[in-house]
Amino acid sequence: MNLTKTSKFIALILRHKPETIGISLDEHGWAGVHELIEGINATGKHHIDMQDLEEIVRMDEKQRYSFNEDKSLIRANQGHSIPVDVELKECTPPAVLYHGTGEKYVTSIDTQGLIHCNGSNTPAFGNIDFFFFKLGSNKSGLFGAAGSQDNNGFVFSDNSEHRMKSSCC
Repeated sequence: MNLTKTSKFIALILRHKPETIGISLDEHGWAGVHELIEGINATGKHHIDMQDLEEIVRMDEKQRYSFNEDKSLIRANQGHSIPVDVELKECTPPAVLYHGTGEKYVTSIDTQGLIHCNGSNTPAFGNIDFFFFKLGSNKSGLFGAAGSQDNNGFVFSDNSEHRMKSSCC
């Protein structure tokens, strides 16, 4: 079984299109594990059980998913294109912020700056291993006085209106 393909399918479901398998997410992005497994298996394209799902969550190098305490619910940790509140913890943004991105976006960011997208949040700091843009110092409050941090350590600015040039480092 190809768990990588199944993981990508789960990302589609939990971040963007839960209706693909006939489920819905609650306001915090949680889906029932039983319903998720049943829905995935009903497609006929993937077949998983709880052990496979636990393996996907545990081995995902980007830590895309998390279970609740009793593993009855699962959600994507970030990257939603649908409105959910993933209950980010409040924090003070670091003095200097970075945004990691793929090579295909470098030219656009160089010319237009970093633009807040329609997704739930755009990570501004984390351990991403590709291009990094130094967004600059937060001394002026450009990124807001407060931010939020997810379970993966990414910090999100509370100022979604900023549009700025960045320098590649």
